Amino acid sequence: MRNLLVLVLALQAVFAFGQKASNNLKGVFKNQSSWSSYTTLDFNGKGKVVINDKDQYEFFERNDSIFVLYEDGPLLFSKLNNNQLKGITKKVAKYTFTSKDKEFSYEKAAVGVDKRLDLIQQYYIVNYVNPDKLFGKKKGSFKSSMQVMRAENQKLCDLDLDLGCIQIFAYGLTEKSLGALSVLLAPKEKKVEDIKEDKDMEKLGNKIINLGNPEGYGLLYSYYTLVGQDDKAKEINEKGIKEGCRMCKSNKY
Repeated sequence: MRNLLVLVLALQAVFAFGQKASNNLKGVFKNQSSWSSYTTLDFNGKGKVVINDKDQYEFFERNDSIFVLYEDGPLLFSKLNNNQLKGITKKVAKYTFTSKDKEFSYEKAAVGVDKRLDLIQQYYIVNYVNPDKLFGKKKGSFKSSMQVMRAENQKLCDLDLDLGCIQIFAYGLTEKSLGALSVLLAPKEKKVEDIKEDKDMEKLGNKIINLGNPEGYGLLYSYYTLVGQDDKAKEINEKGIKEGCRMCKSNKY
């Protein structure tokens, strides 16, 4: 817990007093250890990094630190010796990734990148930094903390950040799933009804896709499966696989 608190305070300091962020680092960095499940980091100079020559994630750089928005928690690296990235967060803390280049290389920043970069930083704070403060409070409740996070992600979604919209979709899907579960666990006299379609969720899923994030297909697959439209779920999942949706590849039907 103490180490977590130190990390949170350090991150707050970086965002409060740090230099302007960027996301145009490029190059391949290989893990010097053969004992890690993280082997390579391939930065494309345009805000994306491919991990293990497989999946792509958002990243940004600030104060010589690299923040990767990984699946179930951030990966944080510190720049070292002109061509190395030293792991900071637990999953990569023991490892150093090295580039064949003698120094860090950067692409020319793309026009209009500042807006998304700013939103990505806000998303990072809302979903990775603030939760440790919200859920660590002695007063308050899990429900109120989730409401705060949901409201903040809704603001990001309204500003057309696909990642914020994904969070909002996930909240809605969870509510529908829990609602169905509560009916199944209720006394027998309570009537079990089909989960109703939700046009707003369908619009949100399509918005995520239109914002350029193929994971929207996987989210819609889960939604259509939940409301009993299995054929439509399969159809949209197959389309998602063609568009590079990671979630779609793991769906079973």
